[in-house]
Amino acid sequence: MRVRQFIDTHSVFTYREFALAHDGDVPSARQTRDALLSQYVQTGRLVRVRRELFVTVPPGIDLATAAADPMTVAAKMATDAVLAYHTALEYHGAAYAIHSRLTYLTSVGQRALVFQGITYAPVPFPRLLVNGHQENMMVDEGFRGTTLVRVTSRERTLVDVLDRVSLSGGWEEVWRSLEVMTSLDLESVVTYALALGNATTIAKVGFFLEQHGGQFAVGNGILERLRTRVPRGLHYADRGRASAGRLVEQWHLIMPVTVLDKDWEEDR
Repeated sequence: MRVRQFIDTHSVFTYREFALAHDGDVPSARQTRDALLSQYVQTGRLVRVRRELFVTVPPGIDLATAAADPMTVAAKMATDAVLAYHTALEYHGAAYAIHSRLTYLTSVGQRALVFQGITYAPVPFPRLLVNGHQENMMVDEGFRGTTLVRVTSRERTLVDVLDRVSLSGGWEEVWRSLEVMTSLDLESVVTYALALGNATTIAKVGFFLEQHGGQFAVGNGILERLRTRVPRGLHYADRGRASAGRLVEQWHLIMPVTVLDKDWEEDR
């Protein structure tokens, strides 16, 4: 494929994708590829996000005002990148607020970086899933333009954001976002919550579903399956214990008072 044609049809691409399209990734052609890419970077048609990741600037658009689709960039940050936590809420149209920090799961060791005012933050896959080779459990695929994007499903996202509230915008953001969802496959929610293997998270999921039983048509059977795996002792839902809590006895869970009382509704 001709270089200009490739650039015109790929808004975000990796070095390897370019190499395969240009010359089949022939080792002897690397010097030529590097020179071509550097030329397009110098002329303002390409922007280098990191060492082997590029964003295309459409013809006639000033480099200073060109803005890449953040989710497309996040999806290309690593070969195994999966959009997750608050970013998955945004992808599924369930986020209460839009954040300038995008989170993706990856097994590749990377540091967070800032590009065009957006922070791209890598997070390792949960260890229990890695040990069981289940990193891609309940991962959906979709397209942003022509770019394939991998993202945690709505059901996995619900469990993940309750598991890692700090990666998901805090309690108010998580609660309000999940209340935006209109339908869920509850069997998938339970299956993933149990696979994640964290008793506190299972209790948080159970409590949330119980509180929203009418919204999601939650039956007693779903709640009972979760109750069999709640913590034996009392556990804090807030890992940092930074806020006052109150006991939810049936789930052996000390939930933040701000969540139980929905303090944010007082600001309406």
